Amino acid sequence: MTASGTILIVEDNEQSIELVKELLEEVGFQTLEAEDADASIRLAKQEHPDLILMDIYMPGKNGYEVSQTLKSNPETQDIPIVAFTALATEKDRQRAEAAGCIGVISKPIDVDTFASTVSSFLLDSQNNTGVLIPTPIFASPALADPEKEFLLKLSHDLQGPIRKIHQFSSWLKKSTAEKLSPEDQGYLKGIDRATQQIQDVLTNALTEFRSSRE
Repeated sequence: MTASGTILIVEDNEQSIELVKELLEEVGFQTLEAEDADASIRLAKQEHPDLILMDIYMPGKNGYEVSQTLKSNPETQDIPIVAFTALATEKDRQRAEAAGCIGVISKPIDVDTFASTVSSFLLDSQNNTGVLIPTPIFASPALADPEKEFLLKLSHDLQGPIRKIHQFSSWLKKSTAEKLSPEDQGYLKGIDRATQQIQDVLTNALTEFRSSRE
């Protein structure tokens, strides 16, 4: 696929930014990056991107609050925002919608479909020919308790290294497929299994925690 347009990536994890940039620029998108709330608001006003990928859990203001700020400002209220968060539940989707987001992309991302998903959100927003109605300002979501914040931060910080391990394993299998012995191939499969187990542990921990609080 080929794409055009400018995407503002709001994300405080450097490895995650690198991966998202690579996937989007590979198909033709231009990208801008902001690592915190203030930078994202400033860039949105200055550059007026075609779409914003908004990380939800950042230091300082969270992505819901930043989205509400952007949607309450006439200069930026027409920029479509997609929430970008780990393990999005239905409640998360409702909060994102209330904050003015047009959709949610869950982390860890699917590298094979990520760019096309972003493109479909952008296309949907461009095809919306209705009269723009300013998004109402909703009350800021209640702060999560310390245990939830810890689990979310742990998951957030581990996503980048997990993806890097998986990417390296995939690259190694593709580039040396004919040279690897059955034993070496077994080691690579073991790396993939271990990476998936770490991801499953994080997923289960967050899912169980969310369920216990709902």
